[in-house]
Amino acid sequence: MNAKAILERFVPSGVPKSATAKAVAALGGASAFGQIVTIVAAPVLSRLYSPAAFGSVAVLMALVNIIAGVSALRYELALPLPDDEHTALNVLALTGFLTALFTAVSLILIFSPGVWLMERLGAPSAAGILWLIPLGVLSSGLYTVVSTWALRDKAYGTLARTRLIQGVSGTATSVGLGAVGLSPVGLAAGTLVTQAAGITMLLRLLGAARLGEAWRSSLAELRAVAVRYRHFALYTSWQTLLSVIGQQSTPLLLSFFFGSVVTGWFSVAQRVCVLPSIVVGASVSQVLFAEAADRRGDAAGLARLTAKVVVGLAVIGIPSFVALALFGPPLFAVVFGARWREAGVYAAILAPWLGVTLFASALSILPMVLERQRMAFLLTAGNTALVSAAVVLGGVLHSPLFALALLSVVGTVLAAVYLVWCLRLARVRFRLLRSTLAKLSLVTLAPLAGAWLLGVGKGDMLKAVVASAALALTLTLSVAIAARATRAEIS
Repeated sequence: MNAKAILERFVPSGVPKSATAKAVAALGGASAFGQIVTIVAAPVLSRLYSPAAFGSVAVLMALVNIIAGVSALRYELALPLPDDEHTALNVLALTGFLTALFTAVSLILIFSPGVWLMERLGAPSAAGILWLIPLGVLSSGLYTVVSTWALRDKAYGTLARTRLIQGVSGTATSVGLGAVGLSPVGLAAGTLVTQAAGITMLLRLLGAARLGEAWRSSLAELRAVAVRYRHFALYTSWQTLLSVIGQQSTPLLLSFFFGSVVTGWFSVAQRVCVLPSIVVGASVSQVLFAEAADRRGDAAGLARLTAKVVVGLAVIGIPSFVALALFGPPLFAVVFGARWREAGVYAAILAPWLGVTLFASALSILPMVLERQRMAFLLTAGNTALVSAAVVLGGVLHSPLFALALLSVVGTVLAAVYLVWCLRLARVRFRLLRSTLAKLSLVTLAPLAGAWLLGVGKGDMLKAVVASAALALTLTLSVAIAARATRAEIS
């Protein structure tokens, strides 16, 4: 069942179909199709590229994501806010200028400092593909900017098409280049394409007239919008930087302490664990930003919207992460090959943390909409420091499993704190939400726990088959039961 159908189940009878549900259907459905392509190709990619290649690319992309994440100082989040289009185009010009500036700065990493850094991080093979860093910063930064403008235009269909292009073209690039032996450049190039494909389509949506008007923005106009929306640069950009560093520091630290093979196992485990977030969570967050901005003065409406988002994510997230926690090693060994079984162990350890993070990340846009950036910054800073400290402690003790276990425990607690704070901001009724989530958890645990008991002492193949069947049953029951349980409660 697609995201639209799931969310519409939680709308009380008599209420018109939600624009949010339609938007999530378009973005979530396109993301889902793109990720299906990626999932289907994953067994091929895991055989074309070694764990060391995945680890080297993870280090490279960590640097790209850190720089690209703040390449516009988060001014792109101000694009949907101005009432008049001229001011919005001034903001667009400002984001374009900043992205170009950060791209120019990233060129430094192509030369000797970048080579030295890769050697220190335990990924010397990535030194030969450093030229992809500025290209990645530029393409990823521009896609973020123009896709946010598409949200202003509520062009969800166009955004959905870019998601389709990203999934298919990125996977095709990695498979094609890997098949002719271009490793790790093929994997890195495919990852960049997955992040940035579709820019041309979004630029056409903007149109030559509006791009021309943005290009003609004066320095005074750029300065005016920079000052008017300075909270994004002063608080949100730092929050984003700390958040991205918190996310990307793990592969960097793992590579520093344990080398590229361990980092490769972690990278693939994380890729699988964040699939629910990529398929639905990111799309929900984008649409929530656009819709919540219209409901800032409607506390009850914002609470209903947030509650429906949480329950919709839970229908997909809870079964997926419980299945990974119980069946990670056999699933990875069967799907990706025997050399990736250790990655399945990592996935099982990380599942609780990334499961809670699915919800926290989707709602992280609310503090920006409700102008609570300062507190969000403090919470993110604490999260970054503690998560990094957990990995460092494991590195000092020379145990990657201990590092990941401590990371999961610390990350789960911190993500839960952030999630509860976001729910309080939106004034969601906790009693009703807890009741619905408890029912979903019970529906999830029964089939998957039974499948785990059935698989005790059996081979990986049988365990994987039983786990897949139980997960399919759990997802079906979750959708049906959650729909009935919340139709009357979340209204």
